[in-house]
Amino acid sequence: MSIDATIFDRYIIEVGKNYHDRPFHNLQHSVCVTHFTYMLINATAAADKLSTLQLFGLMLSAVVHDIDHPGNTNLFEVNSRSELALQYNDLAVLENHHCSFAFILMRQSNMNILGRLTSANYTDLRRFVVSCILATDMSVHFDLIEE
Repeated sequence: MSIDATIFDRYIIEVGKNYHDRPFHNLQHSVCVTHFTYMLINATAAADKLSTLQLFGLMLSAVVHDIDHPGNTNLFEVNSRSELALQYNDLAVLENHHCSFAFILMRQSNMNILGRLTSANYTDLRRFVVSCILATDMSVHFDLIEE
């Protein structure tokens, strides 16, 4: 897997700019989750069980999992009938937004970190990242943990 370092740097800087100054869902939270994910991978057999693409997807998911967070809950978004709730049909509103926002940034050629992937690898990685981020929806979190 080959990623242009300059494009990657530019993307990560832009991701950082799109974490807002919130009490919790901020850039510091993203860094903590990313660090914990890295440590968890290294403390377990995850690196032996996952492909390079999946490991990258896991780390990318950690970095962007709360990008552009408005500081509200999904319930607030749904109850207030916000634009985001309407856009995502009241389903994992914020998690869907974080996924979408992260991939929309990549559509810019100077931030297309996945530009060198094959179409099949891009599709697999995108599915994986979306799955990881959607799993952070607290309404399904505990069911996933139990499973």
